[in-house]
Amino acid sequence: YSEVSTTDAVISKVLAAMPRSHVAAQLHSDVAAMQPSAFLQADVAGADVFARTAVIMIGYQKDYFDPNGKLHAVIEASASAVLANTLKLFTALEATSTIFIETPILFTKDYRELIEPSGILKVIKDVQAFQAGEAGAETIPEVQALGSRVLQIPGKRGLNAFTGTCLADLLLAERVTDVILCGAVTSVCIDSTGRAAHERGFRVHQLSDCSCGRTQLEQEQFCKEVFPLYSEVSTTDAVISKVLAADAKNGVLQSAKKSLTSLMGNALPLKESEENLEDLETFMQLCTVSRVWKWLAANPSFMPEFKDMQDELHVQIHHKLMDCAAESSRQHVLANPSTAKALSRTSHAVPFDDEIDEALPCITFISHGKAEAGTIARLIKDQLKKRLWSNVDLGQSSVAGAPHIFLDSDNIESLSELLNHVRMSASITLLVTPGALFRPWVMCEYVTATLHGIPLVPVIIDKSGADFLRVKDMKELLDENVDESEFALIKQYCPQATRELVVQIIKEMLSPSSTQIHLNVFQASEIPKKHDELAKLLISRTRNVLPENVKLSLTSLNPTMQWTAQGAHSSFIICRHDLEGNSLCAVIKAQLDDKIERTHGTTFYYTSRPNSWQDVTDQMSLAKNFLVLLDNESLYDPLVVREIVCAHFSGKRIIPVPVVSNFNIRKFCSNEFYFAYSDDISEEARHYFQQERIRMLDICTAMKGLFDMVVQPFYPHSSERVQHSQIHGISKRFTFQIEDGTFRSLMRRGSTLLNVPHSSTKREEAWPVEALG
Repeated sequence: YSEVSTTDAVISKVLAAMPRSHVAAQLHSDVAAMQPSAFLQADVAGADVFARTAVIMIGYQKDYFDPNGKLHAVIEASASAVLANTLKLFTALEATSTIFIETPILFTKDYRELIEPSGILKVIKDVQAFQAGEAGAETIPEVQALGSRVLQIPGKRGLNAFTGTCLADLLLAERVTDVILCGAVTSVCIDSTGRAAHERGFRVHQLSDCSCGRTQLEQEQFCKEVFPLYSEVSTTDAVISKVLAADAKNGVLQSAKKSLTSLMGNALPLKESEENLEDLETFMQLCTVSRVWKWLAANPSFMPEFKDMQDELHVQIHHKLMDCAAESSRQHVLANPSTAKALSRTSHAVPFDDEIDEALPCITFISHGKAEAGTIARLIKDQLKKRLWSNVDLGQSSVAGAPHIFLDSDNIESLSELLNHVRMSASITLLVTPGALFRPWVMCEYVTATLHGIPLVPVIIDKSGADFLRVKDMKELLDENVDESEFALIKQYCPQATRELVVQIIKEMLSPSSTQIHLNVFQASEIPKKHDELAKLLISRTRNVLPENVKLSLTSLNPTMQWTAQGAHSSFIICRHDLEGNSLCAVIKAQLDDKIERTHGTTFYYTSRPNSWQDVTDQMSLAKNFLVLLDNESLYDPLVVREIVCAHFSGKRIIPVPVVSNFNIRKFCSNEFYFAYSDDISEEARHYFQQERIRMLDICTAMKGLFDMVVQPFYPHSSERVQHSQIHGISKRFTFQIEDGTFRSLMRRGSTLLNVPHSSTKREEAWPVEALG
């Protein structure tokens, strides 16, 4: 791949090309200001060898392996044996979870991809090999016969199969730990790709009998001296044995996990020794964890494997406990009239998906980019369930109720099923944000819908930056955001997809003549109106798609909630005033207002930065509880900090609510955080605190008081049952003052409401404005 020279020779050539100057060479770039390129690495630390394996097949094209190929002479001595071992490898591992990937190299007729090529690339151009559309560039019949089990990734134009392709993204997405390389040529593409895989964090395995060297001497030299520098060198038979053993172990683990899941899903009998536990949810947790432990104790052969997977198991068990706790709490409330009133779900409550009759249709599939609009998608689904009513005439009987609405965080178990759900939906509600339109899976969704005659309903998410889409050239935007390798991946799932079709779909959706819904979460009073409009539009768009025996209508109930400040507030949400923060507030408000008795007021939050601090203090004085939504940057936002200080000195209940799974609570509980806080905040924040006369002592006191409380998380992208359980946990900690001067808490022990004396009257009278002076 390069020209080999000597020091003296290259000095002569450089001086001849660039005469010596009296002025030293100047760089045109500011090196100090440059940032390193993003380079994602696989995290295989602690993973078993061959826990997830990919076989990368390089160069299996006719110009190499066909006797009449233009470069067959390069590998002729070993081609037959390597092909035989490749087929042996495939046959042995076909039934395992191994991924087989082929990366053919292709060039245009004029080889414009190669600029002044050298070495083997110059040879390829000189002999006109691997030209797209020519027989020599085709995959050999033996590999073609392996069918769809071998995934072909296009885009390779040089020596390294990672360059110009989506290979790295695919391996990372599939959580591959180990890469096996085979094909041609050992000293060039095999070596280059192996080094690149090693640098990206994958464990690399080179097969001495499954790659073609140009000579036997070269093959031996690379296998003995070069490959061991970054990979494990093995043989086809040896690696087959290791992969099969690892796959068998993984199969045992999967079987054990299924057994564990089945066990956890069974009804849990109440034991006499546990009847007197104070709290039903505590019983559910103790009983469930106890049974899991007993099962593992009865199956000791699984314990070493499960020990290695404890993090994953912890998440699964946690989610199952949340679901069990939510269901037990619901049954408990229904069985106790004295507590049902305060924590009952109203007549507008959202039914869970598994509570909706299967005979009812899926009215819409919510297509969105999770990072930009995952939380808004949850809000839309909940609000549509409250507004829509479907009735299915089954002849002698009928079924009626809230319709099915598809949201991936609730309904998807495998990405391969995603497009089937699109085809079974009566419409696609596409949340338009800058990144969503060009995400591969979202593109697959709206292309599939268009090809099957399923109507698209665009919802423009205002303030997300989506407005720029209207003024940009759509074809140019598509080319900038989706390269050929990504589009090739889309075509594997949507063979009829073309760039022209994608551009046409987007233009039609965004054209001024099309009907669109604009949702702005920064205008709370508009949120219920926009969902009313969306519900009516879905009824109109699906009228000709739904079967004749299905009728979709608006509910007779009025689901519009009090989204503007009126009277007392059951709670006041403290958060960062950005798109994600406002979306979270809207979801939490909607669910809390369904749960809390309306006489206690509704949940309040600011949709944008308030105009005056006096207005903030007025609204906070009307609140009975405070929720603080926490991510790892919240406590560096000066307005969030100021509201936390005021809430703390009000003496009212404050509930910390982490909204990201990686929230580092240990950091904020340590003394080091408080010692360094004044240095870590921005200069603007420091100036703001000084201007408003907020002392650092008050800030630290309020933050420590916040983390004295047990946190109650709310994760925006979790399933609806998990979110319901989390909202239930938040609402149970609310307190409300009643006539006799005590506070009524929704925290339960058995079926008894806790009444606690109001011991903080003095603190409540001393409002923070004076306290902070």
